[in-house]
Amino acid sequence: MMMDRVPGVMIVTVLFIGSLTACGQLELNIESSPQVEATAPLSQDQQPGSVPKPTEQAVVSAAHPASGLVLSSPAETWYMDSAGKVVMLADQPRAQLASDRQQILVARPDETTGLSDIWLRNLATGEERNLTNTSDRHEELPTWWPAHPELVFFISGVEQGMGSSDNPTVVRLDGEGYRILDPEHGGSFSLAQDGSAIAYGGFESTTWLYRWDAGVEVFDPADYGLYVEKIFQPSFSPDGRYLAWEVSGDLRQDGSSALGLAVIDLDLGTSKLMHVFSLSGGGSFPHYISWSPDGSWIAFVTFGEEPAAGRAPNLWVMRSDGSEETLVDSGLEPTWSPDGGSLAYIRSTTSGELALRIVEAGVWQPVQVDDLPFPAAPDFIMAWITP
Repeated sequence: MMMDRVPGVMIVTVLFIGSLTACGQLELNIESSPQVEATAPLSQDQQPGSVPKPTEQAVVSAAHPASGLVLSSPAETWYMDSAGKVVMLADQPRAQLASDRQQILVARPDETTGLSDIWLRNLATGEERNLTNTSDRHEELPTWWPAHPELVFFISGVEQGMGSSDNPTVVRLDGEGYRILDPEHGGSFSLAQDGSAIAYGGFESTTWLYRWDAGVEVFDPADYGLYVEKIFQPSFSPDGRYLAWEVSGDLRQDGSSALGLAVIDLDLGTSKLMHVFSLSGGGSFPHYISWSPDGSWIAFVTFGEEPAAGRAPNLWVMRSDGSEETLVDSGLEPTWSPDGGSLAYIRSTTSGELALRIVEAGVWQPVQVDDLPFPAAPDFIMAWITP
């Protein structure tokens, strides 16, 4: 999926909801052993931390249901190609594969400072280019924005981790035109598919929009009839008309604290509040929201809500109007297939078990994908592109 994701390689976020202290990333102890022969070693001219050429591993089957998925562990990124082969893309996590499968973007840390730059690699030629080449800023989460094919979007800051301000930033594919779109604000983000806007921010009562033709503006949910204490994790609908946010506050108007999913109609200036719940545990976590390609379904994840126990997540799907709500599984990283017929996710439990699963839209019966020779358990689904 075109991932609208929590900044950083799971940057820890602290959120206070009422008297509850928010926790950071799920603490999953992954002990995975290679399922296939080790990837071919790097050649002598490849330095540690470089992005290797794609290395094909074992052939699984033709036209595998997972074909087109881009998956990542904490150390590497792979692609499931149309022939059913698991292809290693990068020895860096969370690399972004272009839709034409010719180039990848990675955030590669400097060995001395630890601050990352954004690198572009041509998979056919092996040519690499440092697009940012900054010594005083940390850049991460590079993202392709098809509406602006000449640009790469990413977030940047003066420090790595929580000290980073996560400013929305762009640079051209030739490495020129480095531009911080908002030097004052940042946070988790969503890119409008038509290229008109970026929604970003989090864990305040207001956030921000960057209009491509007008610049930064405050996004206040009260302007849409929605009164909340916190708003976070935005997600544009495919047509750009709707903007979904996770929200918290006195959503039931009874003095209690609750969380919910708000869908805002940017054209009509209205909002609809859905899936309101109270935390059953001691904290909350960053959430995930994913629209199906035609905008008819929304997949989202909650934490601290029954029936999940402890820190395990709940993966839900519902129609964009709030109907047909279904609990799918204990899962993260919901990602729709290009045709919207399937939903992939990472099943996650409190015991630390991770597994790739796929469900058919409308049926929602999980099928574990256990026949792929991944070198490690995938933590992230970066995208699901046409193979």
